Amino acid sequence: MDYQIGLLLLTVCWAGVDGQTLTQSEPVVKRPGESHRLTCTASGLDVRGYWLAWIRQAAGKGLEWVATITHGGIKYYGRSVGSRFTISRDDSNKQLFLQMSSLQAEDSAVYYCARLQHCASFDKWGAGTYVEVNSGTRPALFPVVQRTSGTGDKVTVGCLVHDFNPKSTFQWTDGNGNDLTSEQYPPAQRNNTYTGISLIKVSKRDWNLKKSFHFSVKHGESTESTVVKSKYFILFFTVALSSSNLKEIHDNNRAEYECVVSGRNDSVLRSTTIKWQIDGRATTDNIEEKNVANGKSSKLTMTLTQYSQVSKVSCSAVSEDMTSSTRELTVHNGDGSEPKVTVIKTDINQGSSAEVTLVCLVSSSVLQDYYIAWSEDDGQSSGEYQDGFTTTSQRTKSGYLVTSIYTTTREKWKTNMFHCNVWTPNQIRRESDLSETSFVLSCTDHDPEDEISSLWSTTSTFIFLFIFSLFYSMIFSLIKVKCLFLML
Repeated sequence: MDYQIGLLLLTVCWAGVDGQTLTQSEPVVKRPGESHRLTCTASGLDVRGYWLAWIRQAAGKGLEWVATITHGGIKYYGRSVGSRFTISRDDSNKQLFLQMSSLQAEDSAVYYCARLQHCASFDKWGAGTYVEVNSGTRPALFPVVQRTSGTGDKVTVGCLVHDFNPKSTFQWTDGNGNDLTSEQYPPAQRNNTYTGISLIKVSKRDWNLKKSFHFSVKHGESTESTVVKSKYFILFFTVALSSSNLKEIHDNNRAEYECVVSGRNDSVLRSTTIKWQIDGRATTDNIEEKNVANGKSSKLTMTLTQYSQVSKVSCSAVSEDMTSSTRELTVHNGDGSEPKVTVIKTDINQGSSAEVTLVCLVSSSVLQDYYIAWSEDDGQSSGEYQDGFTTTSQRTKSGYLVTSIYTTTREKWKTNMFHCNVWTPNQIRRESDLSETSFVLSCTDHDPEDEISSLWSTTSTFIFLFIFSLFYSMIFSLIKVKCLFLML
């Protein structure tokens, strides 16, 4: 049997050498249940008076006889096709046909037409026509990437293809459409479908620059494709950007920004350059660089005037063959309008030793940064500036609100004048005063009573929670002390 198959294959290889050929129709992909007709046309040889046949070979299997038609028109069929296939011939046009109906997945194979010589052997063969029968499910593509950076200057990337047929064609191209050399591995078969993988090696430089690599698989008459690229920057270092707080900027009359690049790869850090931008424009003025533990630092200094005109400051860490990493900070300078400052007094409890809590409400129609400090005036000197507890900016119906809370004793409250001082980045200073004998004062024109009420209602909840937290901490501490005393 093996000898006969080998002889048949040898006959196929030599068919057509003498100019006598059997030309078959093109490959086709069909869905289960559909029909298709194969055509075989003789050239340079006669088919009249000969028996003709169709033979097929499925992937991984031997040759299988399908059907035969005699010169007189008598037909014979193999058991696997039954009545689903019909063989016919047209001697005037030297053609042989195979009408296939109700196709099944098991019918997927290469179909050969052949001429039978003296009822004993097939002396002429067609080149074969591949017929694929599948459910129409598109192959699934899964990009894969080498987990580590690998050795040398290459990174291995690939694509896992699931549910394809052996005749599918894999192709890799770069972002410009140029073909790339790939490595193909024998596919694994399961349930008449195959799973395989295709790999390429790309340079680390291209991979780190997030260049795209396109993979496509031609599946019958359709093509599925995907793009493989580095989604995440391979971090060889980290970048941190910080700035002076508003108190330091006010006290020192300058603003400082520090950009620190740190990492464990000394060679990468040595080749890393820190670049600065102010409002999108590169700057090299007033920059000081130094080495720090596991990295390097770059400090940008600007005057108070420069700071008041800045919107965004960014630093970038740039290294050869790597995507730069950038950090950015925003300065909220506002629109130049003066904020409204209002001071409100609230008592925690009564008594000569009780505390008095003052609340400074700073509101504006746009988001602004503020430095808020308190001072006490005893009639002889205004005293030093002292920090209260200042919240972050809160969104309100009419704009933004910042709250500062300052606590003093009732004794001081009876004799001193208290000032809430507010500075904006452009150095506009606003002040609001309050004492026991004064009414609520504001640096702005007399505000309607309902506006102050609205501001107070926005802040009252926060103040309540702040005061409650103080009491809770005190009571909890007393309980702990009492418990400790009892244990002793």
